Amino acid sequence: MRASDADRDQVADRLREALAEGRITPEEHAERIDVVYNAKTYADLEPVLADLPSERPRVDMRKEDPLPPPPPQS
Repeated sequence: MRASDADRDQVADRLREALAEGRITPEEHAERIDVVYNAKTYADLEPVLADLPSERPRVDMRKEDPLPPPPPQS
């Protein structure tokens, strides 16, 4: 299926995030961006993101044992 300009822009945004997070180097970013903006299909875009997490990993700041609820106020 053919990729749209919006699809290419979305992939480019993910690559910018990966660069900012230190997941790819500036050189890798430049190479991948070239591929993205020359991509004609989704199949051309898939390898560009294949080694990156599909979603940003989230750090869970909650403790494993939640605090008990406060006692009822009388």
